[in-house]
Parts: sequence; structure tokens; C-alpha cells
Amino acid sequence: MTFEARKELARRYFGKTVTVKIDRPIGYVQKTSRDTVTYPVNCGYLPDVCGRDGKEMAVYLLGVDEPVAEYTARIIGIVYRNKDRADKLVAAPEGVVLHQGQIAEAIAFREKHFRGKVESLYQRSCGVILHRKGPSGLEYLVLHQAASGIWSFPKGHMEAGETEKQTARRETLEEAGIVVGSFSDYRREIRYVMSGVIEKTVVLFAAPTRYRPVLRRRREIDSFKFVPLWKAKLLLHPDYGPLLDELEEQLKK
Repeated sequence: MTFEARKELARRYFGKTVTVKIDRPIGYVQKTSRDTVTYPVNCGYLPDVCGRDGKEMAVYLLGVDEPVAEYTARIIGIVYRNKDRADKLVAAPEGVVLHQGQIAEAIAFREKHFRGKVESLYQRSCGVILHRKGPSGLEYLVLHQAASGIWSFPKGHMEAGETEKQTARRETLEEAGIVVGSFSDYRREIRYVMSGVIEKTVVLFAAPTRYRPVLRRRREIDSFKFVPLWKAKLLLHPDYGPLLDELEEQLKK
């Protein structure tokens, strides 16, 4: 089964309310070939629901601070293991919002032994609007995404244990080869819904730069431009326009 097929299989549970049977409650001790693990969260399964590995679908239950035997919760995440057929779901009580980095941090006690990916119903990306003084005024760095053909700012998903600014700095270095020094006094959010169910938040900071990008992920980012405000608004998604107008006004003061 391809990764995309696995995603579709697991995603059908996104946002659904399920009853999880807990067989490894908080405090459960498990001995493995690597070490002895004491569970800091409740873990269980969906009865009579078969996962890709042929076993009942495993579930991490987050946001519940005491051992339980059974719990009705909402599916907010999926854990895909690269070399393991045992993909897992992540559930939490209604109203609990955890992005992919927070989920990854909570389940690292087990998942640190497996290379994989966490997908959340609530995705959070962070990035930087890099600006400089050009020959005709302020210019902004935009990057071209090879797969989608979309122009964007350097940005990417938060990882376990990161702050928003740490994510923004890391992604800017990885995508544009630029080390971000001090940030401008600016932080804005854009929110939208993907695929009718996934709630995406993009957090953007701003920072001046004197450096020319060095593209390190050419399969992901294949070109870049420093462009004036009017051109940036033409290239980027319309939601970015008001944010850029506000930043330009702030920088000109």
C-alpha cells in the first residue's frame, strides 16, 4: 500500500468521535528489546477496527491525565511509521487542540524508536517574511514550491519541542539557507481549512536580511525572487495581501 493510500485509510477517522479501549493506561510498564517504557499517556485500540497491520487499530489518548479503562474522544491525529505497518491514531477529548509538534512531543516516549510522520487535524506552520531595501524600495523574498507551483515565504511545520520562532528560523535555514538574526516587531496568523476537515494555521514573523538565498531543497524549492510589494501580492495567495500591506506600512515608519 502506498503512503497516499495509507493516509486516505487513516484520514477517514479525522474528526470522528470514537470509544477507545485502553489496554496500556498511564503508568503501564512495557519491557522491549531496547528498554523499559513507563507510559505517560493512555494507549489503547478501537475494538473491531482493523488497522493496516491486520491488528485492531491502535490509539494514543492525549489530554486525559489519569489512567482510564475506556474513553470516548475525538480523533485529532495520525502517526505514520516509515518501516512499520502499524500506523496509529491519536485521540483527545472534545475541545482539546494539539498541533503536530505537540502530538509528536507527547508520544515521543514510544515513537522515538521509529522513523515516521505525525499528521494532525490542527496543523501549525511557522515562517518568516524576509525583507530588504532594494533599488526601488522594500523587497520581499518569495520561494517557488516545485511540486505545487505555488509561491510562498520560507515556512514549515512545527516539530516536537520547538517554539514558533525556532520553527521559523529552522525552516528559513533549510529552505533558503539564510540564518535569521533578530525579528521585526511583527507576528501574524492566517487560518484556513484544507480537504474540508484539516484546520491549518500559518504563523508569520518578519526579519530583515542582507543575504542571497542558497536553495538546499531543490526538489521542494526550485527558485526564489526578491520582489516589491505589488509583485509579491500578485504571486502569493490573496490572504497574504493584507499582511504585507500592514508590514510595509510598519517598515516605512
